Amino acid sequence: MKEFVNFPPVKNIFSRFSPSGEAYSSNEFLASYHSQRELLFVLRGTFRYMMNDSVYTMTPGSVALISPGQNHACGYREIDNDLLHLWVFIHDKGMHGIIAKVFHGVHANISTVKKPIMFSHEMKQLILKRWTAFEEFDKKDDLTVKQFMQIPLELILNEVQLQLNNFVSSDSNHSVSWFIQSYIRNCNGRFCTLEKLAEITGYSPSHISHSFQKEYGMSIGDFIDEVRVEYVSHALSRNIKHKIIAEELGFSSAKAFWNWKQKFPELQKK
Repeated sequence: MKEFVNFPPVKNIFSRFSPSGEAYSSNEFLASYHSQRELLFVLRGTFRYMMNDSVYTMTPGSVALISPGQNHACGYREIDNDLLHLWVFIHDKGMHGIIAKVFHGVHANISTVKKPIMFSHEMKQLILKRWTAFEEFDKKDDLTVKQFMQIPLELILNEVQLQLNNFVSSDSNHSVSWFIQSYIRNCNGRFCTLEKLAEITGYSPSHISHSFQKEYGMSIGDFIDEVRVEYVSHALSRNIKHKIIAEELGFSSAKAFWNWKQKFPELQKK
């Protein structure tokens, strides 16, 4: 019988209601926010993570609950090393996860792209139901978060363990192109160069370009623009400054963002 791979149990849960953590300098982390929910499970290693305009020390068994519109760190830093993380993304079309192994700020998706970690509709509904319930609960503290979320979070870990050990099927027929479009949406197109996408999928740039065009009827670059336009429309409706939007989308400056924005008539009146 094969050996079962275990993850650390859920010990600490951080959310937008957690007490303030440590202060940090403005250039220490790249900040991000978006309209979907995310979960970060720390499986191995200790690192500092920015959310709630504070920094928290996260150890194995820590979980970060990232709500829509919540400010949080984007990507990894050079000092982040020998880490194993599970990222779970909850979006309109479902709920899926990737496992990232991090060495000196460079992360690689080590869960297979051909068979991504997918979660059932029932699992997604349970997470959303509990998450919404504790956010609406009068008393919002770490104990309340644990009471509402600890068991659902442990169910996620258990499901991932079973899938990775091939004890259950994810029932997923998603292609590498599906993974790429999902990854681009999760990042709002930020730093999604063809070379980067090839690196995380393990396929050549020409292969993923051809496959994506065939499956979605558009180039990866056009899809990135589509995702960016959607994000900008949402951000400008919330009066987010151009400088902040430019940083979120990975533009080198507000001017570069402005020049890109001029290509899209639907953004001219915003």
